[in-house]
Amino acid sequence: MILHLFKEKTVLPVLVCVICGIFAFACSDKNADYYFNLGLTYGKAAKHQEAIDAYKQAIRIKPDHALAHYNLGIAYRSSGNVSEAIESYKRAISIEPDNAMAYYSLGHAYRASGKHQEAIDAYKQVIRINPDHARAYYNLGYAYFLLNDMDSAIDQYKILKDLDKEQANKLFNLINP
Repeated sequence: MILHLFKEKTVLPVLVCVICGIFAFACSDKNADYYFNLGLTYGKAAKHQEAIDAYKQAIRIKPDHALAHYNLGIAYRSSGNVSEAIESYKRAISIEPDNAMAYYSLGHAYRASGKHQEAIDAYKQVIRINPDHARAYYNLGYAYFLLNDMDSAIDQYKILKDLDKEQANKLFNLINP
């Protein structure tokens, strides 16, 4: 029976299509990695638009590539497009909800755009994920300072002095000029 199907040339094309489909599926992640690595290379060379294009291509191939979304945010931020950076960081977080670095970068982007309360919320998420993230406490204190909430800024200083004296001193000098 099977030999008859091979003679009729009906199974062989189907098998070839199935094998090619499996191979294409297996290679798609590799193509996403290729474009991701290309984006890294462009980013290191300060070719931000090229990095953006490469990360977008990686995301087209593998939409749930959280690191590509995160790095796309970095490339957008480096090119001065803070609003697109914010959206990219949010997408990375939607894929990896405990991505502390995405929240940290989101906090910076919000602060750069004058959205200090949103920055505070992002830095609090970093601290929820990584309670020893000294720079998150510093930036949280700084954001409170920008909102003129000195009590909360001082609270961050008190926590920070046990984690990182240098960051604590930096925050102290900021809130006590």
